[in-house]
Amino acid sequence: MTRSEVIIRTQSGVMRVVPLEGERYTLGRAPNNDLCFHEDAGLSRNHLALERTGGVWAVVDLGSRNGTKVNGVPVAPRRVLMPGDRITAGSLLL
Repeated sequence: MTRSEVIIRTQSGVMRVVPLEGERYTLGRAPNNDLCFHEDAGLSRNHLALERTGGVWAVVDLGSRNGTKVNGVPVAPRRVLMPGDRITAGSLLL
């Protein structure tokens, strides 16, 4: 299986590389998320999930207030990801 990872860049330019070794990762401001960015006011408490099904990754918007976009297009509610896709959520770029 090919190694998957996501690179997350914050508004301040800090980059974080996250290897995707599980099947599901949640992202948001709340501390119960796998990827917590409590300082990002543009994120909902439970903003999005990255899910792997059959080796394919998808992003799911979890009913966020400000929405989630892939390559500038709103996710409604789920979108399969391709290598190099750019996800925006709050002030984060994934």
